[in-house]
Amino acid sequence: MNYSLKNFIIGFFLVVGLSAILKFYFDTPNIGILFLVGLSLIAGLTKILVFAFLNPPSWLYRIRLTILGIFYGIFIGIMLYGMEAIDKNSFIIQDLLKFILIGAVIGGVFNNSMMFSQSQKLKRRKGLFLLERQLVKDFALLIKQNGEKIKGKLVLTNDHLIFLGNRNDEKVLEKEVHEIIPRISKVKFLGIPDGFILENDGTLLKVPFPYYWMKRIDKRKKFKNRPHNKL
Repeated sequence: MNYSLKNFIIGFFLVVGLSAILKFYFDTPNIGILFLVGLSLIAGLTKILVFAFLNPPSWLYRIRLTILGIFYGIFIGIMLYGMEAIDKNSFIIQDLLKFILIGAVIGGVFNNSMMFSQSQKLKRRKGLFLLERQLVKDFALLIKQNGEKIKGKLVLTNDHLIFLGNRNDEKVLEKEVHEIIPRISKVKFLGIPDGFILENDGTLLKVPFPYYWMKRIDKRKKFKNRPHNKL
């Protein structure tokens, strides 16, 4: 089954299941359920489009985890306020701003600290990168030509593109940057970028902000191909 289709089906049943719980267990009014579903769809679509098309400057990419946490916090804040407002049948703009502010602060701090912890674990791995500087790293999904899928972490160093599987952080892929030929991969029918393909062997790497990865890879390739680097 197509990976994107599988995620869509799982998401659909999660929404249906949550709606049923809210309706029959918590006796949530229909307008409250519609509000939650609509807000979830908007938030999910926004995240997909930002991850797919945004090519951020390096400084913005470095703080993406904080911004993502703030986004989640704002979403939760609006959701909690909306449910309270529907229940009380009232709308107070000051209360909405309070929920948004509190959610943004908590979401930014929590998500950033959690992701930073994961990042530090990756940095502490010995023998994987030697003295190479890690330029870009993120969670990703590797899909081989035979359809095998492996979840893990994608890392771009000065000279290599490396993929580490989640199981014991084993090195699943390692290629020299100047040898790879990447191109953007897009979801069929929708045309939404979801990663990039290594044309050398057909490996697909599904990773957020694929255009940023392509930019950094291209920059390293140009640097490696400069005449003074061949001496």
